[in-house]
Amino acid sequence: MNSIKPYQANLINFTAMVFIGLWSYTSTHLNHALIIPAIGILLSAFHKQMKAGENLAKNIVIIITLLNFISLFMPLERVISTNDLMGIIRMSLLILINLFALIVYYLSFKASKTNQLNKIEGNDL
Repeated sequence: MNSIKPYQANLINFTAMVFIGLWSYTSTHLNHALIIPAIGILLSAFHKQMKAGENLAKNIVIIITLLNFISLFMPLERVISTNDLMGIIRMSLLILINLFALIVYYLSFKASKTNQLNKIEGNDL
C-alpha cells in the first residue's frame, strides 16, 4: 500500500499555508495575516532535506508544525467571535491541514520505530 510520506505531507502543508495565508491577507489586509505564509515558506526550506530523509530536518518541521498548529486556535477564536464565515473556513482549513501533517509525521515515526525494533529482535519482516 502506498502511503503518504512526511515530505509529501510537508509539501501539502506549506503550500496550503502560503496560499490560504495570502488569501487571508488579501481578504483582511491585516499584516499579521502574512505570518502564516512566512511559516509556510520556512517549512518549504526543509522540503529537500526531508525528501532526502534527514532526521534533523524532520524534527525541525515537526516542531514548527506543532507550534503552528497550537497557535492557530487564537485566530480561530477571533474569527468565530466576529462571525467571519470565510475567516472561520480559512482557519479551519489551516488547522485541519496542519493536523493531517502531524498525523502523517506521527505514523511515519511509529512505523520507523517498529521497523527498528523488528531489526533489533531479528524479526525483519
